[in-house]
Amino acid sequence: MMLSTRRALLVASIAFGLAACGKDEATDPLAYVPADTPYVVANRIVVPKAVTEAWMGMYGSDFGEIYKNLAEDQQVKKIDGEMGVWLRASLPEFANMTSIDGIEGLGLKIEARLAFYGYGLMPVYRLELADAKRFTETVARIEKRAGKALAKRKIDDVELWQFSDDKATVLFGPIGQFLVITLAPAGADEARLKAQLGLTLPESSLAKSGGLEALDKQYGYDGHMSGYVDIRGLTQRLSGRNQDDNAVITAFGGEIPKLSDACASELDSMTQKFPRMVFGSTDFSAKRLKFNGVVEMEQALAASMQKLSAPIPGADSTDPMMFRLALSVDLPETVRFLGGIADSIAAEPFQCEELADLNASAAEMKQNLANPGLAMAGAMTAIHLGVRTLKIDPGASMPTELSAFATLGSSSPVMLWGFAQQGVPALAKVQITTDGKIVALPADALPMPMPLELKAIMTDKSFGVATSDIADASFTAAATMPANKDGTILRYGVSGDLFKLIAASMPEEDVDADGDEAKAKAKEAEDARKMLTNLSEHLDQVDVRLGLTDKGIVFSEEVTLK
Repeated sequence: MMLSTRRALLVASIAFGLAACGKDEATDPLAYVPADTPYVVANRIVVPKAVTEAWMGMYGSDFGEIYKNLAEDQQVKKIDGEMGVWLRASLPEFANMTSIDGIEGLGLKIEARLAFYGYGLMPVYRLELADAKRFTETVARIEKRAGKALAKRKIDDVELWQFSDDKATVLFGPIGQFLVITLAPAGADEARLKAQLGLTLPESSLAKSGGLEALDKQYGYDGHMSGYVDIRGLTQRLSGRNQDDNAVITAFGGEIPKLSDACASELDSMTQKFPRMVFGSTDFSAKRLKFNGVVEMEQALAASMQKLSAPIPGADSTDPMMFRLALSVDLPETVRFLGGIADSIAAEPFQCEELADLNASAAEMKQNLANPGLAMAGAMTAIHLGVRTLKIDPGASMPTELSAFATLGSSSPVMLWGFAQQGVPALAKVQITTDGKIVALPADALPMPMPLELKAIMTDKSFGVATSDIADASFTAAATMPANKDGTILRYGVSGDLFKLIAASMPEEDVDADGDEAKAKAKEAEDARKMLTNLSEHLDQVDVRLGLTDKGIVFSEEVTLK
């Protein structure tokens, strides 16, 4: 919710920059969204005020000062023309968006319904207002700072602010209970503008079709934020096959693609394999935000790509870490998969002239896949790195304390250990087997800039090294291979402690330095340090995963607060 209201003012500010260069009504913003929109982000259920306030705390009160100071920033002052004028005039209003009271003071609603969507290719943003009069007063303050009034345009009985040049028109302002912002071609006729602005409702809308509700039900989204990008639909709109979209492309100075029948057919065949990207929140509460997105794939393609991942040692670990990174790939399967694509293209080369380069690329890829080095690399299938604590003293170039582990998934861990013994003489006499027992390593086992006590573990499918202070149970868990892979190919995470470390490691700047540029640089560093420190005090963990499933490519993120 906080992000959505900030986005509303941000879009308005961008609209300012572009200046250089009987009506239907409905209370549901989805009633204004065409059912065939190529993209949409919206909420069916508002985020409670208390939840919004909890997440706003991450940024701290100093965030407002940063916005205020930006108006005086030397780089911002150097922005010429109308864009610079309106940007500097708008920035102080952003400072009001760091608190509930400040947002409401702008006329924006905290527990608001919203939708960002495409009327064809053109974007429309619709956000519930708390008080249209207050929003008008906000614009008046911006005009006063800028020393000039914004142009206005009346459509039906609605008067809106307008920015335009020879190619584009941006219209924004209160319409009924909503703030509406949209971009249209400069020559758009009245009928199109009325439809984009929602003064004329679409015959078929997402509210009527229930499309977003069905999406939420299919993917388990909680309704607080969800949407999709119709990849196939957008591709068709951008490839010269829709008269209305062609007019928009031409109006903005673009060239309408002239696709042959072969190109159109092959392009549609490609996008049919990944027709849509969907996304949404599954948990949005005062202490937790869970979000995921899916690039939907053709069933056969998704099944083939699932084979590319490999089990990750310690995949299910939830031990708090300052930093975590895990990667996996089944290299033999990946070689087979890519080889299959190359063979398929060789058997039926693309006929479309725009895709002809893919034919040569496929042949080159097939040749590269024959590299014998890939077979050697295939012995390692996954890596999992976790840093529990890290300390860097002020002025030091290297860490002074480290608590961490690194585990490898492998089809031949004994071979990996053999390579390690050959490369490090101190390991030559260390006996370690695949029984999963932890073995201490010699002090000189690994050349490190700090004294570390290390230990190692090996199973029939993994090998790992950790600092001695990592609990044996945690280390064993981090080296344990799951019975079945879950499709994860990438996982990374951070904790608030990482931002604390970054803040503490930032070089001190002289706030009393001579010269405006030096002072501005020092103030910027000080503001950044305060923000990072505040973030470290509120943020608990961030956990991000990218995986291959029977639905397609899945991205998920979980953020928790302290």
